[in-house]
Amino acid sequence: MKGSTLRNSLITLIAVLFFLTVWKIAAMLIGAEIILPHPETTFKYLFDVVRSDEFLQSLISTLARGMTGFVFASCLGILVGFIAGFSKTVFFFYVNLL
Repeated sequence: MKGSTLRNSLITLIAVLFFLTVWKIAAMLIGAEIILPHPETTFKYLFDVVRSDEFLQSLISTLARGMTGFVFASCLGILVGFIAGFSKTVFFFYVNLL
């Protein structure tokens, strides 16, 4: 079991390093930061954004909007499911959509 975990971690590390290498080579070949920035540039900007004062507020706001949409869609889906369970017309209408 421990060997399997070590092997999986090694495979993951190799895959990440391979991806970063391909990304770096592609960025150098393209040579235009606006099309494909270098990985180090991207990570620098990522850390700058995460350290900014607005990041936490933006993250919470985005998660709240996402959860609101999820709750709304779930309630609507449950309501339509109940209606489809009681009405054959509605059921067959939605069966054809799926």
